[in-house]
Amino acid sequence: MLSPKVLVSSLLLALAGNAVVAADPFDPQALAFFENQIRPLLIERCHKCHGDIDKPKGGLKLTSRTAVLFGGDTGPAVVPGKPTESLIVQAVEYRDTLQMPPDAKLNDQQIELISKWVALGLPWPEAAEKPAPGPPPTAIYPITEEQRKFWSFQPVRASPPPAVKDTAWPLSPIDRFILARLEARGLSPAGATEKRALIRRATFDLTGLPPTPGESTRFWPMPRPTLLPGS
Repeated sequence: MLSPKVLVSSLLLALAGNAVVAADPFDPQALAFFENQIRPLLIERCHKCHGDIDKPKGGLKLTSRTAVLFGGDTGPAVVPGKPTESLIVQAVEYRDTLQMPPDAKLNDQQIELISKWVALGLPWPEAAEKPAPGPPPTAIYPITEEQRKFWSFQPVRASPPPAVKDTAWPLSPIDRFILARLEARGLSPAGATEKRALIRRATFDLTGLPPTPGESTRFWPMPRPTLLPGS
């Protein structure tokens, strides 16, 4: 987990780097240097551990200028314009315990390219940081005609209530839809539920608890007991 100091410095560097790009864009020669010299080097020697993968080593990705400026677990990877103060230069030079790539050190020419890239202010084509638009979802997950016929995808339209045999049971047009399906299967509706059961079902569904005596009485008032003479 990054310390507050590292997070603050990362944000400041990222903002400063973005401000530099906005105020003074990189010239075509610097961008061509990145595309011809730096990008192939990053892909060949660095992206195996610091590419666009789920868990890059040290939390560092070298896939965009923003990612490089933000850095990883040890802080920003680059101080634009200052190679000697940049971790990425120190790492490729094998100065301390931080050594990249770990399998084999870059040659002197490649190290010089990285240093020059940092000295130039980390040129990186802005368009390269924007992900290319992917194919539409329907191209990846095509929807079949059978799937389009699913009931929830159908437009709302009026459906007249079906005819039923037991015309006395339905209390609303919706009841006729329910009863028609029951009759088609040879079933009959359950009998009417007493009010005491209804209030218990409602409170258990809503609160998980049985109704209080007051709730039961308000919903289903019990008849007052008849007092016998002399009681």
